[in-house]
Amino acid sequence: MLVFDCGRLREVRRALHLKQSDTAAVLKCTAATISNMENGKVKISATDLAVLAGFYQKSINEFYVERLDYNE
Repeated sequence: MLVFDCGRLREVRRALHLKQSDTAAVLKCTAATISNMENGKVKISATDLAVLAGFYQKSINEFYVERLDYNE
């Protein structure tokens, strides 16, 4: 099962040498909001994820990981 990995937001941003304020400017929010998204304290909307994927030039799939669910 694929699940969203909020930590990937930070990993990708850092790999591109961007600051949270750079990302915040794209989403028209605060750097604190970006921090909360990256820490999983605030859910990111599908629209915002699509915007960030475009800004980072990454596929949306880059932000999902495979999770084994043994309860299936």
